[in-house]
Amino acid sequence: MCGIDYLGALPCVELGCKHIFHIECIQKRLNFKWLSPRITFSFLNCSKCKTQMRADHCQQINYEI
Repeated sequence: MCGIDYLGALPCVELGCKHIFHIECIQKRLNFKWLSPRITFSFLNCSKCKTQMRADHCQQINYEI
């Protein structure tokens, strides 16, 4: 999602689709929501495979999803 830091630089989480992202980057994406006046829920999808993000095991982001 961020493409700036390598995965070991910050705490990470593995989503249900098996892609791994920084927890902070996922939180930013979920808080920012949609990018335009048109409301869509694509921000809830993994940026790599477009399946809905699931991280039931991660309490830090689970409340936001």
